Amino acid sequence: MKRAVIYARYSTDNQSHETIEVQVERCVEYAKQKGFNIIEVLADEAVSGMKSNRPELQKLFNMAEMGSFEVVLIYDQSRFSRDIVDWFSFRRTMQNHDIQIISVTQPYVGGDLNDTAVFATEGINALVNQIHVLQTRQKVVDAMNRIARQGLVCGGSVLLGYDVKDKRYVINEYEAEAVRLIFTLYASGKSYKYLIQTLNEKGYKTKAGRTFGSNSINALLQNERYIGIYVYNKMLPAKNGKRNSHKANPAAIKIPGAVPQIISNDLWDKVQARLRSNKVNARNKAKVDYLLSGKLFCGECGMAMTGTRSNGKYYYYDCSGKKRLKNCDKAPIQKDRVEQMVINYVKETLVTNKQRHEIAQKLFEAQGKLLGSAAGVRIEIEKRIKEIDHQLENINNAIAQGIFSGSTMDKLTELETEQRKLYTQLAATDKTEVSAHKSIDDILQILDYIANVPVDDLEGKQTLLAFVYRVYVYDDKIRIITNPLDENTDNIKQEDLPFSEGVASPAPKENPHES
Repeated sequence: MKRAVIYARYSTDNQSHETIEVQVERCVEYAKQKGFNIIEVLADEAVSGMKSNRPELQKLFNMAEMGSFEVVLIYDQSRFSRDIVDWFSFRRTMQNHDIQIISVTQPYVGGDLNDTAVFATEGINALVNQIHVLQTRQKVVDAMNRIARQGLVCGGSVLLGYDVKDKRYVINEYEAEAVRLIFTLYASGKSYKYLIQTLNEKGYKTKAGRTFGSNSINALLQNERYIGIYVYNKMLPAKNGKRNSHKANPAAIKIPGAVPQIISNDLWDKVQARLRSNKVNARNKAKVDYLLSGKLFCGECGMAMTGTRSNGKYYYYDCSGKKRLKNCDKAPIQKDRVEQMVINYVKETLVTNKQRHEIAQKLFEAQGKLLGSAAGVRIEIEKRIKEIDHQLENINNAIAQGIFSGSTMDKLTELETEQRKLYTQLAATDKTEVSAHKSIDDILQILDYIANVPVDDLEGKQTLLAFVYRVYVYDDKIRIITNPLDENTDNIKQEDLPFSEGVASPAPKENPHES
């Protein structure tokens, strides 16, 4: 008997705790039908599907690492995640652990990712789910922007040093003293540790009533409201809906003088100058994202190519076979160069309307193949409903003839309950088939979205690379396998690459070490 885990989730968007119960109930019914042993039910409540750091989801990953189960049951794809990158990361992680994913309402979800049709159909649904979130969020943003332009508080936690009266900020003098102390000490060169110790000794607390920490101090020092500027929507949202806290939003709403000023402009300038200096130093120690990690392989020996660096500032992918087994002489390849080349290839594949129409046709055909499996589920449900109708008719005839007992009533109640559930499942199947079936125009719209994803930020690059299955690097060519874009592998020869030095420039003489 296979061990199974149920994962359920609901967000705060017109949903409630009952949706968790519905999801779990359907998954339990499915497990009973298939003979799975449910070892745990994991549920994240009131958590967005665009977030991957959910506590129960992290527990699911930890259990998968330990080999605790063989099957994950979900209600539908959107209940796991509305983020395409997170969805395929989850799918590949589970597949690497030989764990089967089953959606109890979407039979076309959870197949072999090496199958182009599976990859394509799940990719389409993931993008539709993500676009739905973005459209909903945009409506909320528009409404909040109207409020912000009036200088009114748009909800959320109130900043230390202020209270809210009639939807406007007013100074809280006691807390404002703590704010002035923070800015003054930091401008004089004191460390965060010193600031925190001083604040705690004087009995000051954060707005939430807790002791201060480094993160809370840093956020306060960068908040322009302390110099009287009302700021709303300051940071630029990424294309997948996640907030990129490192990139300013050029469309942010700023209203000077809309907030009572606590810090002088001179003190503010001194603090910002020190913060900028610290950022320059921190940038040299920043974490590097190897975007092709787990997807890049050595064309010579087949081993994975992993992230390495040299002299602390040159970044490469190097063959793990060469480093660990000493059985390959493949040269390292420059990180940025190979990543950009693969990203460019995906975008170029979608660059013309003709190409997008050809891809859309392939995806449409693949979708039809998988939706046929949903039709099979419908046939099974309808067959069972007919069987129950026949049994109910026999029982009712027996009762009409005076043949009646307690067990007869029990059986009647049992069949009627099962019948109601089957009709509910049938309705859900109808809804799923309608929502999953995308026209060629729908698919073209999604491909347009992918083609226009900006690649000047991390999230845009990750979205494009989510459609790349594997990349093999040779000395004279690179082979890119893109499941949803082409059923065949694509070979880009050396002369087609934007390099005059081959696939990559050689690494420095120093031995790179793994980052």
